[in-house]
Amino acid sequence: MLSNLVRALFHYEQISTTAAKAKAVKALADRLIARAREDTVHARRLVAPVVKDRNLIWKLFHEIAPIAKGAGGGFVRIFKTDTRHGDGAPTALVELVDKTPLFYERRKAEEEARKAKKEEARKAAEKAREAAEAAGGAPPVSE
Repeated sequence: MLSNLVRALFHYEQISTTAAKAKAVKALADRLIARAREDTVHARRLVAPVVKDRNLIWKLFHEIAPIAKGAGGGFVRIFKTDTRHGDGAPTALVELVDKTPLFYERRKAEEEARKAKKEEARKAAEKAREAAEAAGGAPPVSE
């Protein structure tokens, strides 16, 4: 389970989980990032059993670890959030302190896609309103 959470953290650079799991993930991820700062075969062999994905190992050694090269530790931070619906377990947001540039590009692309979709929906509603007015009927009620 921790291996899967750490892989998700390295892939998405930010995950949400319970507070207890977040503490365990932080400790393991910090150790793996510290190990990855030195790009050797030995370090790769120690990281591989936990990460288990060649693409994520590459990302860890070539994108995440170089950002963390100068720091002595504390590569992952935890933000306490609300409780989980259903059982009331305390949740936390776990994220890399220094995110890669790809994280910001991906976030910007997602935001632009969301804005484009919203604009497209607005234009479709405007066309529907104009068509209803041209037909002489009442404009559709928007929810």
